[in-house]
Amino acid sequence: MSHDTSSNLPHPPRVVTTINNADDLAFARTADLPSLCDVLEIRLDGLQETPLELSELQSLHATTPLILTARREDEGAFSPMSDAARIDAIHQTLLQDAMVDLEFRTLNSTAKSPALTRLLEAMKNNGNTIVMSYHDFNGVPDEAQIRDHLACAREHRAITKIAATVNSTTQLQLWTERLAQLECSNQRFSFMGMGKFGMATRLIAASAGSELNYGFIQSASVPGQWPAKLLKATIAKLS
Repeated sequence: MSHDTSSNLPHPPRVVTTINNADDLAFARTADLPSLCDVLEIRLDGLQETPLELSELQSLHATTPLILTARREDEGAFSPMSDAARIDAIHQTLLQDAMVDLEFRTLNSTAKSPALTRLLEAMKNNGNTIVMSYHDFNGVPDEAQIRDHLACAREHRAITKIAATVNSTTQLQLWTERLAQLECSNQRFSFMGMGKFGMATRLIAASAGSELNYGFIQSASVPGQWPAKLLKATIAKLS
């Protein structure tokens, strides 16, 4: 019998696995997704050559909640997309109640494009939750950066999602301090490490209230990820 360690958390930890490319999509089409994950992320930036029919997205969403993502190139896109193309890809696949990943840099822009304004309005009408993401491939954000991200997330009623690089015990200490800052914010968050200590941070974060915890469906896209099925089983046993 598994032990749900998150019963006292306002938003229990969920495991997200990501469809990064055509091979992942083919695997997902025949997989028992609820046994692998709680949420399925669709990386539209990795599926430009494999367009998804809206009907297939709706079918997936009926089984497993979706996150729709078209990542910025400077935050790890699988293939380049202009800002206009990214926004359009999300808008064209927008489903009722699906989550949408938009970067902090996109949402915090002082000059929001008309396309982004239209997307945000459509999301408001659809009941879509924003996952406001930020990826630091060099280290760990400082306290002021976390405050800025939380402020932006409050404005957009978003989940703050931050991935930091944790390759040393010094970075691990900084990461733990930022985790405490997020935990004390009383806001929804997703926090994880990439690199040498990445796997350890994902369990610690889930125990502290990280709502979305990312694993891979077939192969890791960054160092420090867990296989989603193993991550789901392990989080269920945390105490």
